[in-house]
Amino acid sequence: MNLSTIERKLVAGQYKETWEYVDDVWRMFDNAWVYNRKSSKVNDYRTKLSEVFEAEISSVMQSLGYCCGVRQFFTQQKCYSNLQGDEIELIDDPSQPSVFVDCDECGRKLHKICVLHFEPIWNDGFTCENCLEAKGAKRKENKYTAS
Repeated sequence: MNLSTIERKLVAGQYKETWEYVDDVWRMFDNAWVYNRKSSKVNDYRTKLSEVFEAEISSVMQSLGYCCGVRQFFTQQKCYSNLQGDEIELIDDPSQPSVFVDCDECGRKLHKICVLHFEPIWNDGFTCENCLEAKGAKRKENKYTAS
C-alpha cells in the first residue's frame, strides 16, 4: 500500500466505509516499517507522519460519529510460566485485527474497547452514543462495575 494507491481508491470511490481508508493508511505505515531499515530517512518520515496521522484522524473519525481512528491490537494472553527457556520475545502483531462492534441502528464500526462493549453484559446488541442520543435513550446500566 502507498499514497498513490490510497489516492486512486479515494478518487475512484472504492472505499465503501471510512475504516477501509484508515486501515489502508495504517497498512502503508506498516509497509514502510517492514521494508526499510530503522536508520533510514523513510523510517524517520514514516514515524513522524504516522504520529501526525494518529493525532489528526481521531478527531475526524469522532466528528463522523466513530470512536477514534487509532489502530487497536488485541491478542490472547498466555501463561508465560509454562513456556520453555529463559527468554520471552514480545512483539506488536499487526496481523491481529482491531476488534469492532457494529451499531445496530446506524451500522458504524466502533472499537469494543473504546465503547466498553462486552457481549455477556449487553447481549441484545449494541447502539452507539449518537443513536442513543438521537432517540433520547440511555445505555442499559452495567451492573457488574465495581462501586
